[in-house]
Amino acid sequence: MIKKIHFIFLFIMPFLALAQTNQLSVSSSLIKLVIDPITSSTDAYTTVTNTTNQPLNVVWTREIVSGSTAWQYQVCDKNSCWENNVVSKTFSLAIGETASVDVKLLHGGVVQNGVTNLKLNVVGADASQALNTRIEWLKTAVKTSDYINAADLKLFPNPTTDYFQLNKYDGVNKVILFNLMGKQVKSFEIADGRSFYVADFTPGMYLVRVLDKNGKIIKTVRLNKR
Repeated sequence: MIKKIHFIFLFIMPFLALAQTNQLSVSSSLIKLVIDPITSSTDAYTTVTNTTNQPLNVVWTREIVSGSTAWQYQVCDKNSCWENNVVSKTFSLAIGETASVDVKLLHGGVVQNGVTNLKLNVVGADASQALNTRIEWLKTAVKTSDYINAADLKLFPNPTTDYFQLNKYDGVNKVILFNLMGKQVKSFEIADGRSFYVADFTPGMYLVRVLDKNGKIIKTVRLNKR
């Protein structure tokens, strides 16, 4: 009987391991942002989703790969915005819930290239199963036909009551709006000079995500709907 139980255990273990690797999904594995020297900070917006049929405890870990020693960082999850000395925290995700986990670079006008990793994993899971979002902070835009300088892309008016527009549309394929919980509330296709109407939205803060033709995030901006 013991041998039989041992055999069954060995048989199901690979399937349990496979299931654990599919518990979370993230909005992007790579974010490239051009640092705007006029402002004191640059934000990288990401979301994580619980794809299982049970609540999960999720841990995020911030890793600095390269960058200025003068830089400070904040990570904002569903519970709070954590200061530079906090490099890891845990929060809960309900079944099917999507939550924002944003990294704010407080560069203070110090502009250079750098890389930060944001790792997300289920509490207690093997470290090899962590999902990584690589954030590349760029001094200048990458000079390729598929890359748009995020610092030059702006939306207006902001705050708004009825609509907003982009100051440029070249290279932009889609605009998606999320609430601050990370839930998608609207998607817009692009046409030159188009206005994006939000008059029927509940007043509050929203995230406007601008995508290129490859579906990659060009920029995410907070929109104040009044």
